[in-house]
Amino acid sequence: MKKLLIIIAALVISNSCQKDDYLEFYDLKYECTKSMKFSCEGITSDQYFKGIINGKEFCVSHGNKYKDLTGFYTGGTTTSPFEFDPSEFGRVGLVFKFEPEVNQNPTTICDGVDMSSVPSINLWSPYVIDSTIPPMKQLMDEFISIGEKKFWTKDDSNGFRFFINWTCGDTTYYEGFDRRTDCIQGGFGTGGKKLNPQKNRIVISDLHITETPDFYIYDITFEINAELFSTDKYRNTYHYGQLEDGIFKHRAFVEK
Repeated sequence: MKKLLIIIAALVISNSCQKDDYLEFYDLKYECTKSMKFSCEGITSDQYFKGIINGKEFCVSHGNKYKDLTGFYTGGTTTSPFEFDPSEFGRVGLVFKFEPEVNQNPTTICDGVDMSSVPSINLWSPYVIDSTIPPMKQLMDEFISIGEKKFWTKDDSNGFRFFINWTCGDTTYYEGFDRRTDCIQGGFGTGGKKLNPQKNRIVISDLHITETPDFYIYDITFEINAELFSTDKYRNTYHYGQLEDGIFKHRAFVEK
């Protein structure tokens, strides 16, 4: 009996230490993420996103812990299990984004905050219906030209969408967590088609296309003003705030 009691005590102590270490890790991670600064000061890259979100400056730039990327998104819906609706399946569009570069060999937790704690900035183009992914040049010709563009609205779901992915799962470990107040920022964007106000505005104000033997290089400047939405802990959508004077300067390398 004495041996059994000793074993149980040891297990309790071991589990307690693991739990404390676990919570300490996430507490420190939360503090590191909360202390991140997104200032426009010192930006030297020609590729960046900057804007005023709820009255506060927000900036990220290529080469300053971020990389400027171009890709595709695809989507479709099913009418019943394993049966695709031909009218909806095969939506393909462009993704322009600033993705964080996470330190692979951090010396402290603040040097190596993982992807879920650092925001990515995303701009999605409208889509085409295609059973395959078309050449990127085809989509560029379709959607990228000087002038005002349309956002995804309650009347037309095939428009541009802007959102910032910034999860805050590190703060969900206590009772009473509320995404509206307890997230560092939370994920937010221009919302679904039922919420998007008609007054949201996106303009391609500058466009330069350079040709090389292997690529077309697109330098694109988007100007964005939009109402932003997020979700609470019950996944209900609410008005998050406003993006003003948004500038999204992107460089895309498109293979010939």
